[in-house]
Amino acid sequence: MTETPTDEMIEKLVSTILGVLDEKELTPILRKYTEASLESLIPFLYETYYEDKDEKEAYAGIKRNSFLRTKRRWARTAIRNLEKPSAPYKELKGKETFLKNYIQQFGLEQFRIEFNMDSLEQYMEKAKEELLEWAESEEMPTFTYPFIHEKTKKQRNNAIQIDLAMMIGDLLIKNKLFLKPTVYQSPNFAITTSFFGISPRGKLAIDSKNVSLNEPGSDPGKTYHPTIQRSRFATNSNISLLVSSDFVNDLNKKVPDLDNKDFELFLDVLMFRDASFQTTRRIQFPLKELVKRVYDSDNAKNYQATIERILKLANYRVTEANERGEYFVKGLFSSVRIQEDSKSDSGERLVTAFVSEDVYDDFLRQQVVNIYSDKVMELKGRFSYHLVFVLQKERIMAHQMKETNPVRRSWLDFRYAIRFNKRTKKENLEEFERALDEIKEREFVIQDYYRSGEYFFFTFYPLSELELNDFSLHEKVIE
Repeated sequence: MTETPTDEMIEKLVSTILGVLDEKELTPILRKYTEASLESLIPFLYETYYEDKDEKEAYAGIKRNSFLRTKRRWARTAIRNLEKPSAPYKELKGKETFLKNYIQQFGLEQFRIEFNMDSLEQYMEKAKEELLEWAESEEMPTFTYPFIHEKTKKQRNNAIQIDLAMMIGDLLIKNKLFLKPTVYQSPNFAITTSFFGISPRGKLAIDSKNVSLNEPGSDPGKTYHPTIQRSRFATNSNISLLVSSDFVNDLNKKVPDLDNKDFELFLDVLMFRDASFQTTRRIQFPLKELVKRVYDSDNAKNYQATIERILKLANYRVTEANERGEYFVKGLFSSVRIQEDSKSDSGERLVTAFVSEDVYDDFLRQQVVNIYSDKVMELKGRFSYHLVFVLQKERIMAHQMKETNPVRRSWLDFRYAIRFNKRTKKENLEEFERALDEIKEREFVIQDYYRSGEYFFFTFYPLSELELNDFSLHEKVIE
């Protein structure tokens, strides 16, 4: 049974049905004869026939009671009228009359050449057979009736609605998840910890000293290099970013920063979770599948770039100190291993990644941020992809705290999630506002915003029915 779809889902439905009409070359004639626009008619028919109903039952009812019944009635009537002297000269009878006049004017021999039939009787028998075949066909729309132009305006409008309703049902049945929302999800931890910088492809300045973090379950001899902040705005003073010493040495101390592409890849890796994740924290998948998900092609360059980003995610840590002097070490993956797949004959590589306890706990406790919009994918490759998850969290919190629009936030408030690692305040704010504009233009999460000094004022879209029914939203405040 279908649920109430969002406007975005309806737009997707309209676009897909219009594509089907184009493939069947029906768009011009339907636009010619329909009184309402197809763009408004498709949502109306979905709401009338399918919303809150079982798609298969609704489709079967339309096919039985409207589609086939109409086609059979039209075919039978056209054939019956052919035998009735008093019937109007249209459809089959009109065709017969036209051919009689043709033979009378040009002769039987020319008729045989032109229509490839020996006689008028043979032609009409063939026409009746084809019409009966058309009437029983579930593939040929009502509007492909050979004499549709002779039907009344009301009959043509009804035929259009029947055909569109059939196409909608066929689409929903063949694609059971078509109007089901796609959820784009991030663990809360990845948003509330400032792993990722605002600057793309940035480089890190590395402190020469080594420190041991004594992470539970890690190699006791493993050490990390603290990074040196180039911007005083980057993070709160109690937060530091560190990089594994082994990783630094492997890169000859030319260490890339974590950016929005790394955030994207992290979420892409999480998409490979299976049932074993619940008990092991392990995510295992073919490397080539991740490369295809991240890039358009799986060439050697893209393989290498993907490997480098996975290893980055495994070798960076954030430390946070509280007012009591306690330190907390945070990571996204506790370990990552990339090796040849023993089951592959072509030398394919397999990735085995174990998420950190913090990430694992978020999934166990459903502390996740969900976005129900494919518009997220339009932001991939940009800082706005990272920012939209942060803003979704703020939007949910504003609802939970009963804040009214516009919601005020200092740009520095976002340092819990974003490292403002460009050199100047101006550069950081320009990048931040550019990303806000990209999200606003796509008309989701934020409806509008404006800046006044150090503060941004956000007008958030109201939460949708899906978001209000989200388990994590009702059961607990996202901290």
